[in-house]
Amino acid sequence: MFNAGPHGGFYLSHWKCGQDGTSRCVNAGTGKARDYGLRDTTTCSLGRKDGGRVDMGYHYPQ
Repeated sequence: MFNAGPHGGFYLSHWKCGQDGTSRCVNAGTGKARDYGLRDTTTCSLGRKDGGRVDMGYHYPQ
């Protein structure tokens, strides 16, 4: 489930970002975002940082 955002069309759908549903890729990765250098990136169309369990998919820069 993808949505368009400020930098492209492949943000993950997520109810916390205002969409009606949440993609299965949200929090589906292994490990924490900080462990992979993804703390200052996002998969959310509103730009909320990926701070917990890593999402699967393209991470846009903040």
